[in-house]
Amino acid sequence: MQKDKSSIEIGNYKINLYHEEKNRDVVVVFASAGITGLGEPIEEFKNSLSKFGRSMIFIMEKAPTWFNSPKTDDMFLRVSQLCDYYDNIAVLGESMGASGSIIFSKYNKKINRILAIAPQYSVSHEFIEYDWRFNYAGNYFTNQKFHKFVCDEAKSKTQILFGDSDWLDLVHAGMFSLEGFSITYVSGSNHFVPAYLKKNSDINYLHVLLENFLDFSKDFNSDIVMKSIGNYYTSNPIGKNGDLPNVRKHRFEENKNDIRSKLLEGPHGYTDLAYGKITNQSSASQWSGSIFSLIDSMRVVGDNFFHPYGFHTEREENPWWSIELGNNSLVKEIRIYNRIDTDEMKIRGSNFSIEYCRDDDGKWIEFYRKNDDVPFGGIDGHPFILALEKPIFINKLRIRLLSFNYMHFQRVEVFGKNTPKSRNFW
Repeated sequence: MQKDKSSIEIGNYKINLYHEEKNRDVVVVFASAGITGLGEPIEEFKNSLSKFGRSMIFIMEKAPTWFNSPKTDDMFLRVSQLCDYYDNIAVLGESMGASGSIIFSKYNKKINRILAIAPQYSVSHEFIEYDWRFNYAGNYFTNQKFHKFVCDEAKSKTQILFGDSDWLDLVHAGMFSLEGFSITYVSGSNHFVPAYLKKNSDINYLHVLLENFLDFSKDFNSDIVMKSIGNYYTSNPIGKNGDLPNVRKHRFEENKNDIRSKLLEGPHGYTDLAYGKITNQSSASQWSGSIFSLIDSMRVVGDNFFHPYGFHTEREENPWWSIELGNNSLVKEIRIYNRIDTDEMKIRGSNFSIEYCRDDDGKWIEFYRKNDDVPFGGIDGHPFILALEKPIFINKLRIRLLSFNYMHFQRVEVFGKNTPKSRNFW
């Protein structure tokens, strides 16, 4: 039977309600940030949950903010109002959504149970620096609403699942355990536990878990969770592949044939100074990985490699991308990997200038210009390379298109050295 659907938009949030008239139970699902960050989050678990005949409420963000959007309180309160119609309330989420499912209990006291899968304990700058997957959130959201995603109201109602094969997640798990939350570990799984439970054997253990989660006639506790996941339950929080050396080896194997392997080796004796630095761009667009320019712009200098482009501005006059390298950055070579999925996209980035900025006056000064209308490549082995005859000191760098167009490169590298003292090189 088709459920009645209604939608509400509150700031950066979108709420979809699928109402089942014959049942007074509801499951609330908070969306994760997604694997790639491209496009709007989806209604996660919808196909699995639809089989149980419950009303469903999905909460999504156009860009992941870890519940730091201006309308976050309004969103939580509105979802709580929608839940008041129902007799039983179950709350579910994975990753960022799992963190949201826990703190939602601050806003609704009627919640019966919470299933939080691989939640982040915190994305505050003090805590999250170790975790490359989410540390950009700590760098960007400097005044966070939730310093940590725990609250007393949730402890007795929450069951948390983590895989045992990623030490990054196990730090989050340890913090939740110290706070008094019930943790169950899934043997062999990495961060993406639901997909692992659903597809890794002949039995759909995710379906079994959700079936028990939505059965309000009985308690939902750690014993039920352990029985639901069968042989995948482990009492050991660190599996045989979960320690740091094995995780690093596994990630290396995963990346052997991806975009990373298609990047050229850097010049001998120099490192990529752009890696992990603070970036920005002139605008974000509907094709950006985030509505926030600071986040979208970082996609070309981090660990993750995106295809066919990293960042994407609006179509505008002289769009730009910039990076803060630091006061003592001696630059030898600049590389730009172009978007090359179609000839049209490739041509857009043909002409640009490269500029530096002095801290004292804030003015950008051009020191290189490419205006020959000749397109260049990227991960096909032919990126743009500006090899400087003599290394120069650059604090802030900006690449600016010389046209009215979209700007979308896949990767930017700035090779050089960090030196003990800064110099005035101009």
